[in-house]
Amino acid sequence: MSHRSDRVQLTAFAKTAALRHITRGLNPHRYHVIYLARQASRGLPRQAGRILRTAMQLAVPKALNHIPDELLQQAIEEFR
Repeated sequence: MSHRSDRVQLTAFAKTAALRHITRGLNPHRYHVIYLARQASRGLPRQAGRILRTAMQLAVPKALNHIPDELLQQAIEEFR
């Protein structure tokens, strides 16, 4: 019989495996941005998506084709 703590660990492992699968072809900075958004959202995909979308919206007026850490931190602060 499986204990509840075993299921929680498997779920956390599955989320990490899924994140690695999604980001396997990305360069390290892109993986880092997605990882930070996931950490800030406490693992909630919709919240992570909102953080990333806000960071991208902040990058557009500056004509950036990437998300600097400063913009990501600004987007995270908007959701706190």
